[in-house]
Amino acid sequence: MNLSNKLFFNKINQIVLDLIIFGFFFFAAYFIRLEGFPSGTLQKQFWILIPYIVIARFVVFQLFSVYSIVWRYISIADSLKIFEATGVVSILLFIARVILPYQFSVLRIPYGVITIEFLLVLLGTMGIRMLRRLLIETRARADYNNERDEGSAERKKVLLIGAGDSGNMVAKELKQRPDLGMRIIGFIDDDPKKFKTIIQGYKVLGNTSQLSEIAAKCNIDEAVITIANASSKDIRQIVDLCESAKIKAKIIPGLYEILDGMIRMMECDGFTGPVNLGNPVENTILEFAKKIIAITGSHSKIVYNKLPQDDPKQRQPDISLAEAKLEWNPVVDL
Repeated sequence: MNLSNKLFFNKINQIVLDLIIFGFFFFAAYFIRLEGFPSGTLQKQFWILIPYIVIARFVVFQLFSVYSIVWRYISIADSLKIFEATGVVSILLFIARVILPYQFSVLRIPYGVITIEFLLVLLGTMGIRMLRRLLIETRARADYNNERDEGSAERKKVLLIGAGDSGNMVAKELKQRPDLGMRIIGFIDDDPKKFKTIIQGYKVLGNTSQLSEIAAKCNIDEAVITIANASSKDIRQIVDLCESAKIKAKIIPGLYEILDGMIRMMECDGFTGPVNLGNPVENTILEFAKKIIAITGSHSKIVYNKLPQDDPKQRQPDISLAEAKLEWNPVVDL
C-alpha cells in the first residue's frame, strides 16, 4: 500500500471518517424519511441532537474497542462487534422515543429516522472498513502481477481436494497470498451436496473420481489435499489419483488447526501471547519414517544411526497456555 493510502487510513483519520459517517447519515436518515430537509420542530430537533448523536456513537465505539480493529484484517467477528456498538445507541433512541413524555419532544426521534440511521451507520462504518481491506488485497495482487510480468515465473494452477473447514481456510490464505505463486482453480469433494457450491469464490467442480478429467480440462499443475483428519489410506488413494492425472500432490495435514489457533488468539481480547501451537505428543523420527512409508507405499529401508550430540531430548511444544487462554487443542494425532 502506497504512502498516501497509509496516511489516509491512519488511526486519527479513521476516527474522523467515522465521525463524518455518524453526522452525515443522521442527516440522511431525516432526509430519506421526510423526503427532504426537515422543517419546523424536526429541524430544531436535528440541529440540537446531531452533536450528541455523533459523540454518543464515538464513545460507544470506544467502549466496544471498535478502534482496536485493524481495518485491513476485518473479519466477521469484527463486523459483529460493529453491529453491537451501532445497535446500542439506536436501542437507547428507541427507548427514549417510547418512554419520554411529549414535553421532551426534542428527544423523541421518529421511529423511521432511528431505523434508517441505524442501517446507514452500520453500512457506512462496515463498508469503509471492507473497502480498506479490498484496496490492500487488490494492491497486493497488482504488485505481484507486476513483478510476475517482469520475470518469467507463472502462477501454478491449483486444485484443492476437500471443501470442508480446512479447505476454506487454505483457500482464504492462498487468496490473500499471491506471493506464494498459486492460483486456485476450484475444489474437489466427494460430498454430492457440495457440488457446484462456491467457497471463497471458488466452485466445487466435482469429486475425486473426476480428478483426471478436471485436471486435464483446467490444465492443473498441482493438487493440495485439504481434508481434515484424512486417513493414510485415503491420502494414498488421492495421491495415486494425482499421479494418474500427472499432477503433483501436496498434503497439508492439520493446517486448519494451526489457523484455528491463530484466529482464536487474534480474537482473544487482552491476550497477545506468545503461545505455542502444535502437537504435545512426543513422536520419534522412527515413527515419522514408518508413517511416511505407510502413506507413500515406498519400499525404502529404514537405516539406524547414532544420535547426534545436539539431538533434542524433547521435541513436543508446551501448549498449556493455548489450552488455558484459547481453549485450543489439536485434533490430528500426528
